[in-house]
Amino acid sequence: PVETKRWVYAKLIYLNSNQLESLPDEAISAWSELEEINISENRLTSVPDAVGAWAKLKSFYCNDNPGITSIPAAVASWTSLRVLHINNTGLTALPSEVGALVNLTNVSLNGNALKTLPPEVINLYSRPHRNQLLHSFTGRQLAESHEDVLEQQSGNSHPPFLLSNSLR
Repeated sequence: PVETKRWVYAKLIYLNSNQLESLPDEAISAWSELEEINISENRLTSVPDAVGAWAKLKSFYCNDNPGITSIPAAVASWTSLRVLHINNTGLTALPSEVGALVNLTNVSLNGNALKTLPPEVINLYSRPHRNQLLHSFTGRQLAESHEDVLEQQSGNSHPPFLLSNSLR
């Protein structure tokens, strides 16, 4: 991990399948040029607030980390983010700040423990270019309140970006 501090100018970092249990704040906060990161298939239990330093991030992959139950509100700084994949984790909620990521074009949140969505995230469907947003997001237990809103805004009562969640 100490060597990762030297990755200051890295644009792409792939740390997937390394059995990592944590990401060191002091190292990741130095990755200010980062545009894509894959931290999938590890043993991570959290995504640290230091990820807010990744203002140029365009793609975030955090799949198959069952110990992760939340992501920090610091994701609000990811204003260039286009791809957000957080599948098969213990994710129980999304921060409302995800709804402000207006450049998102590909969202996948399958196989999590999501029970509800913040209104700001649901409002991603009402964006003028929502047809460019490739969703991978449908809940098997999607509550009528969510289903109605999503159907009105997307034209699809089962948008495919929340598979295997317990939305209410």
